[in-house]
Amino acid sequence: MDRLAAFSIIPFLPAMLLAGVLALPGVVARADFLPEPGQRLSVGGGRHSVAAPAGWVAQRTRLRATFSRDGFALNTLELRLYEPRAGEKSLARRTRAGKAWIEEFAGSYLARRTAEKTTQDVEVALLAETTLSGRPAFRLELEYTHAGWLAPLRLREFAVGTWTTDGLVVFRYAAPRLHYFEHAAGEFEAALAGVWVGPAGR
Repeated sequence: MDRLAAFSIIPFLPAMLLAGVLALPGVVARADFLPEPGQRLSVGGGRHSVAAPAGWVAQRTRLRATFSRDGFALNTLELRLYEPRAGEKSLARRTRAGKAWIEEFAGSYLARRTAEKTTQDVEVALLAETTLSGRPAFRLELEYTHAGWLAPLRLREFAVGTWTTDGLVVFRYAAPRLHYFEHAAGEFEAALAGVWVGPAGR
């Protein structure tokens, strides 16, 4: 490899190293599968769901449906249910538009994200009012450092979320800011249209 080629891959090394570690025998933490395009994957006992984007590998748990096109270190779409904490169920009754509830909804999400030890130096680029499956919702655009991999990476994220009495339902897209984010950012809006937030189960 000549010197120019060697230097050209330097920005990709953290994600490449992570992908290599995850490929080692015995390092697979969750089962990946390739859903049919448009197949609905649900969280929260089936009450909330998203249509699988074509060609994206999936992982699913009770509270998360996660997809990646190029590897989970490189781009991620995720529908997640955060169960309510003490005193939060009243948020589900905030159905009127307004700056106060947008900030409160978004604040509950940011509090969870910043509490994660691997999420550091969070910067909010946009906070706006929108809807998710016909419900009042917030839209956030973030940048943060993910410090849980072999080398810290600066990530960008789009997140849209709303409250039900099940908890906080968030659909998000995240990828490393350099080189990767723009590659699949356009698919976020299409996938967002396939999110269904159903009635609460309790």
